[in-house]
Amino acid sequence: MSDTIERSLTHATFVIERTYPVPVEAVWHALSDNEARDQWFTAGPAFDAHEKSHEFRVGGHGTEEGQWHGGPRSRFHSTYTDIVDLQRIVFTYDMWVDALWRKTLVSETSGDKAHISLICAPPGTV
Repeated sequence: MSDTIERSLTHATFVIERTYPVPVEAVWHALSDNEARDQWFTAGPAFDAHEKSHEFRVGGHGTEEGQWHGGPRSRFHSTYTDIVDLQRIVFTYDMWVDALWRKTLVSETSGDKAHISLICAPPGTV
């Protein structure tokens, strides 16, 4: 019998979609307004932010970097690639957790209700 454990890693793409029974304007405000966005992206007293910025425009960036108390460092850096007022927000982001890099494409779309799609793909595929 061998004491060696064989490990493997498989990269895959997955999609998470949600529809919320709230007005599109409320979700739009929460994602586009800096103060409202902070309520979504701020972890409160459990997280020490070292860097934070947000520029809501096509080509603009959002950055949040810091460390969880007693936990990992994380860095989030996004780029807005498409914005259609009250219809669509598309951005890509890179995320590092303790220097481990992840890449995700996020597309927020809207109709009568707020519909959000999160597409997670392995590095180099998006």
